[in-house]
Amino acid sequence: MFSLFPAPANLEAANAARAPLLARGIDLGDHISTTSDHLAVLRWAATNAPQALAEVEALCDDAETTAASTAEPTHGAHDLLRKCHQASKPVVIVSNSAEVAIRAYLERWSLAHYVVAVIGRPSHRPDLMKPNTYTVDQALRLLSAEPRRAIFVGDSVSDVEVSRAVGVPCIG
Repeated sequence: MFSLFPAPANLEAANAARAPLLARGIDLGDHISTTSDHLAVLRWAATNAPQALAEVEALCDDAETTAASTAEPTHGAHDLLRKCHQASKPVVIVSNSAEVAIRAYLERWSLAHYVVAVIGRPSHRPDLMKPNTYTVDQALRLLSAEPRRAIFVGDSVSDVEVSRAVGVPCIG
């Protein structure tokens, strides 16, 4: 629906996520020290520094919410939400971003009423982020929908992977 972290915001979010780990003197290794993916830092913290996970996640949430206040929509995405609503096709947003950030974006653009639910990144459980099927399974249960009767619109490899794992057709 929108690009939350165009450069350099992506690197700023990753740096913010790294900060509590570095403050604790935790060796991040080459990949996590240089990645511009704040979610990679979050996943790494869950496995390698669980004592810092809550703080890292809070900083990721803050960075995502800040980014949502300036994110520009993907061409046609808002129109798609409106048309789904007009056709009585329910929309559930499933994201690896924090629910609060997604809701901030929807409110900013007056789109919240077009969306039945928002299922963001599971709190303190980055292992349940896509491509894990957890959030998509939640959406299907919420809608009482069979996978083959739903459509997943995604913008990443993990979106395609999760759609295939669940059996939901994917539009990339």
